[in-house]
Parts: sequence; structure tokens; C-alpha cells
Amino acid sequence: MLPLAPLEYACDALGWTLRDKGVLLTGAGGGIGRALALALADQGCRLCLTDRDEAELAHTQEAVTQRGARSNTVVADLSLRRDVERLVRDALFHLGNVDVLLNNGAACCVALCKTRA
Repeated sequence: MLPLAPLEYACDALGWTLRDKGVLLTGAGGGIGRALALALADQGCRLCLTDRDEAELAHTQEAVTQRGARSNTVVADLSLRRDVERLVRDALFHLGNVDVLLNNGAACCVALCKTRA
């Protein structure tokens, strides 16, 4: 089963597509995050990938690029407010809009989200 199977099922049921959607994916450096990045690349998404590990993030971006997807990377620690703010700015700059946020990172930015609401 693909990592996106539930999302693909929901999109099919609603008549939606992931193609050309702007996706911000945290924790994209390895494991589940890398698998999600590759699956999203296969769906034709525009990706903003982030992780704390610059080398692992570069490996993920290389694999995504080989699949023909557009992506940019932001090395960030989601436990640091300044990094989260930079991530949001960079994601909006490169993607234009964020249609999907997949927070696979270990930290959560709830405080920042609450101040923006």
C-alpha cells in the first residue's frame, strides 16, 4: 500500500486531484517523510520539503527531482519559532500557496499557529 492511499482514496471519491497542488511536508529527510515526498512527487505535486538534517533532506530532494517534481528545501527546526516563520515565508514564496500541510516532523508549531489565527 502506498503512503498516500487514504488521501488518494479521498481525492478520488471527491473528484479532486493532487496534481499541481502546493504541499508543505515537514520531516521529509527520511523514513515516512521521504516516502511521502516520493509518493507526492509521483502525484505531480509542487513540494516544499523541510527537515533538520540538511544532508538527508538533500537526498530526498534529489530523489524527488529524479521523479520530475518541482521542489525546494528548507532546513529548519520546528521547535524554534524563527525557523517556523522562515519556513512559512519560504514555502509561500516558492509554492505561491500551500494547499496541503503534512506535519510529519517531530515538533509542533501550535504556538505560532494560534498567534496567526
